[in-house]
Amino acid sequence: MIQKVLIFIAVLAAFLFIAYFFSRRRLRARLASQSQVIQTAIGPVEFIDVGSGPVVVHMHGMLGGFDHWKWCQFLVKAGFRVIVPSRPGYLRTPLTSGRIPAEQAALVAALLDALGIKQIALYAYSQGGASSLQFAWTYPERCWGLILFSALTRPQPELNKILPYIRVFTSLDFLLWMLGPVLLSWIMAQAKKALPVEIQKDGKKMAGIREIFGAALQASLRGQGFTNDFVNSINWPGLPLERLATPALVMHGSLDVFIKPEDSVQAAHKIPGAKFIPLEGAGHEALTARIDQIKSPVLDFLRLHMPPVQVS
Repeated sequence: MIQKVLIFIAVLAAFLFIAYFFSRRRLRARLASQSQVIQTAIGPVEFIDVGSGPVVVHMHGMLGGFDHWKWCQFLVKAGFRVIVPSRPGYLRTPLTSGRIPAEQAALVAALLDALGIKQIALYAYSQGGASSLQFAWTYPERCWGLILFSALTRPQPELNKILPYIRVFTSLDFLLWMLGPVLLSWIMAQAKKALPVEIQKDGKKMAGIREIFGAALQASLRGQGFTNDFVNSINWPGLPLERLATPALVMHGSLDVFIKPEDSVQAAHKIPGAKFIPLEGAGHEALTARIDQIKSPVLDFLRLHMPPVQVS
């Protein structure tokens, strides 16, 4: 009897592992078919390039990748060219292409060089804020606008206590895949509690939130970048924001529990001429859930500051 049980367990484990292998391979193939990888002077970088017009580069947050371009579609429809790189450690951009924010900023510059683009605006979300600030600081002549949305603007040494758990989390890809549906349902149930009823009833917005949280279960595809973002959040020294020369728009949800809203308030106060827009009652998911509220001020800002003739 025990022998039969062991055989059954072995067969089930083999079946699950084969299913996991092919599931991950299909996901990688699907994502790869939507993007391209270019070899820059610094290293390879995966990206998507959509639309035409003045160039806006979106720097995604934790658990992101080039596929987060879908939340920039309103920019494409408004006449902007949107480029979204997968930051190092995410999807097909290796971590060796840029570990720290300064190196990631240099990678963006190298990508622009490879594409023949001289100037851009940056649309930064969450942990994409550090590398975007570094780009604006290092290459002010190439950055005509900076949008910081619920973005990291200062070091967060308090995250050091949970870094060991993040390292464990990102090593459990098979387990996360196997328990994915249950975990995602629980995560979404918790997320709904903090969302207004009108957003809960909006199928498109809820699907976007589900997609963002679902990426947390793809440790083999995004785990290196996720862990690296935590390390950078702790160790990044920050910048003297009062010396930035780039026009800036700062937006933040008032109920954000991942990055403190007051960080953005202080950043907007320090950056010369920056405008701050609070999103009352919104959390960290506002990039997708509140897109109707954010697109108008974002477009107004970009149209105000974009160069008369965009050379690309």
